[in-house]
Amino acid sequence: MDQTSEMYHYEGLGTTVVHPLGALMLLACGLSFVLCPRKYAVWPLLILVFFVSARQCIAIGGFNLYFIRFFVVFFAPLRMVMQGERIRMTSIDWCVVAYGITYLLTGIINWDLSLVMLKMRLGFVLEIVILYLVIRSVIQTKEDVDSVINGIAIMAFPLAFFFLLEYQTGRNVFAIFGGIPEMTLMRDGKMRCQGAFAHPILAGVTWAAFMPLLMYRAKERGIFKPMSIAPMIAACVIIATTTSSTPILGLAVGIVGTMLFPLRRFTGLAFAGVGLCLVVLHFMMKGPVWHLITRIDITAGNSSWHRYVLVDGFITHWDEWWFMGSRVGSAHWGHFAFDTSNQFVATGLQGGIVLLALLLAIIILAIRNAGRISEVYPLLGWVLGVAVFVQCFSFIGVSIFGQMHFTWALSLAMVSGLSSATAMIRKQSLQRVEYSGREEWESSYG
Repeated sequence: MDQTSEMYHYEGLGTTVVHPLGALMLLACGLSFVLCPRKYAVWPLLILVFFVSARQCIAIGGFNLYFIRFFVVFFAPLRMVMQGERIRMTSIDWCVVAYGITYLLTGIINWDLSLVMLKMRLGFVLEIVILYLVIRSVIQTKEDVDSVINGIAIMAFPLAFFFLLEYQTGRNVFAIFGGIPEMTLMRDGKMRCQGAFAHPILAGVTWAAFMPLLMYRAKERGIFKPMSIAPMIAACVIIATTTSSTPILGLAVGIVGTMLFPLRRFTGLAFAGVGLCLVVLHFMMKGPVWHLITRIDITAGNSSWHRYVLVDGFITHWDEWWFMGSRVGSAHWGHFAFDTSNQFVATGLQGGIVLLALLLAIIILAIRNAGRISEVYPLLGWVLGVAVFVQCFSFIGVSIFGQMHFTWALSLAMVSGLSSATAMIRKQSLQRVEYSGREEWESSYG
């Protein structure tokens, strides 16, 4: 069953699937989120996302409130009332809201208020927009961002243990929560571990995106200290046990991107150079430049040809989706093309050129704002930008679903929250300079 069909299937069921341990963890994480200080508020979400499968669900009125949706609908408003936290909206925030509204409207227009489609798109709006705004509300300072990174580092240890256990035994202990297989997936005789994640690639891409943040933490704490290096090793263990090309490539991009920090002044020139090379290659090659995707062969049995078919079909069948998305899907583009494992392709099919443009705008704004953060916090701003870029690079091989909604929302929220904070710092610094200059002038000529 492909991702879209599986989503239709589950959204249409409207049935409760709750394990007692899952319910206990939801309650504990929810109450912790409501009551804990702001800098630790993301930690309960990290626990819920990393250690409870996305299939745990409480159905209300036929609407599937998966645990992460239940969390943002019931616990987030409680925290907002009790803690009084508000958001100072940024350009990224407004783009995310516009993305969610466009996603919902194109679904309604294309599918004539189909109940299953409406439930599915409303559910995704909760995960795309509301989850993002919830995380954004509790990430407002550098201290908040540093605390999130520390939480990720701590979670890496138990998660790596469970992935190693799954790799050695071939059984996934998180299968008790449902929605994931008890027996570990195999491809060409190799284990593809996934833990509580909906798919091995999601687990790998998530931790590939976190690697730049862990490298930043190690640099700040002392690169040769064991507790600085250990979380990075744990993240590599998680990625390696997924046995997937996309996360391994993402890890390489994250590590190389972080190490290029001393050359950050040449970022614009590097992007322009890569773009120019791709244009030249496109006219020199026998096939289109996106045919290079088929050359990617990191793990045995990878799906690089399938990724090429998706991109090629997306470009050659542009007339099917550009206006407000596609009603015919992508199955007729080629073998296995119904599985839209490419976020850019999936976005175009779901909402047309407007939705795709909004996604690109979010990415551009996130990277640009990361650059502005670098003016105040050079290394932190750089690694936040690299973390976003790793996910964008991985979008060629995976679309956002399951726990990756959280990973993407968290990355954007850290950039948006810290860019807002650094803008205030720059403004206050400018005001102090102006005030100091005025005082000096008055003392000299007053």
